Amino acid sequence: MKKTLVLLILFLSPSILNAVDSDTESRLISILANAKNKNKKIEIYLKLADLYKSNKDSKKAIEAYKSIIGLYPKKKISYEVLVLIGNTQLMEKQYADAIESYKEAIEIKPKREEGRLCLANVYKLSDLNDLAQMQYIEILNKNRRSFDANFGLANLYLEMDFNTKAILFYDKALKIKPDIEAFRQVAYCYEKAGDIDSAVLLLLRIEEKNRSYQDFIDLGRLYGLKNMKTESHKKYIQAINLNPEKAEAYIYLCISNLNDNDLDKALEFMSIAKNKYPKETSVHFLSSYIYYLKKDVKMAEEELRLAKEYCNDNVPEKEYLNKFKGYISGKK
Repeated sequence: MKKTLVLLILFLSPSILNAVDSDTESRLISILANAKNKNKKIEIYLKLADLYKSNKDSKKAIEAYKSIIGLYPKKKISYEVLVLIGNTQLMEKQYADAIESYKEAIEIKPKREEGRLCLANVYKLSDLNDLAQMQYIEILNKNRRSFDANFGLANLYLEMDFNTKAILFYDKALKIKPDIEAFRQVAYCYEKAGDIDSAVLLLLRIEEKNRSYQDFIDLGRLYGLKNMKTESHKKYIQAINLNPEKAEAYIYLCISNLNDNDLDKALEFMSIAKNKYPKETSVHFLSSYIYYLKKDVKMAEEELRLAKEYCNDNVPEKEYLNKFKGYISGKK
């Protein structure tokens, strides 16, 4: 019963800690000094850790967590707290320290998945892909139906450009749970492999009511690659209906009409994009290019001037824009 209560405190700590804003550090320390049992001390240490993290003081937060370990060394409670310490270190990009914390947690509870999943993630962030792969495989050797391990390994293989392996493990994950993000990732794998039909079919398996703005954009792009312009435009319009304040769909519609040599329609969509993102380099550059094709050199130069003004000292971008200015001016 006692252990169950302690674990319940840890499990509920996010909701408990939401009330910490009204507590000051000194008040919590005073309560801690008068606490008579370990469970109360754990509750206060968790509140202190949350207070320190909200104040961006990860060092003190970790010290508070370690105080809990001092109360229950090498117990299940220590496992939970070591994972919290690792997560705090990970947020601060202290990857080497996070690795050690997760390893300590795994030593206490080697069969628990959470610690290994966290360790695999930090290995991946540290570009230690072979070690990350080992952690995922270790989990799958014990539990082939771990969605998180299958999905994590698939993401790792995708980043390593092992598309076939990535698709294999995404499929395994989807058989366990029809996760929307997994559908998106598999579609991306198929697109990278040049299998546009399979990519489209996977994105269409996401119910329309659950599709995001980016899903409609991706479907629009994929239909465009299949030269299905009506379907492509339809998806861009659906993206606009979902979020009319974003410029990306207008830009794609502009490019599509540009490919059809419908310069007026392309300029119409680009004008909408400019109104929404007036300081975006790409919209001014595309506008400049359209005016250049329309042989309106004055407007082409003005849009190019704005593109250069907003390119934030990006040297390669500025060099390209300067080169394009030569074309506008008739210089090769």
